[in-house]
Amino acid sequence: MMVLLFLILLAAVITAWTGYRQAALNLFTVNMVLAVVWFLHHVSSQLTIQL
Repeated sequence: MMVLLFLILLAAVITAWTGYRQAALNLFTVNMVLAVVWFLHHVSSQLTIQL
């Protein structure tokens, strides 16, 4: 999962560098959403294990 997030972030950096600001912003937003979802999933699974 972390590899996927890194690849999306890398793609966002490349698109920003080539000048496609909107596409980079979209990729970055998708990356942030995925990171939050993954984090929440990770936390909830940890809590479920403790319960």
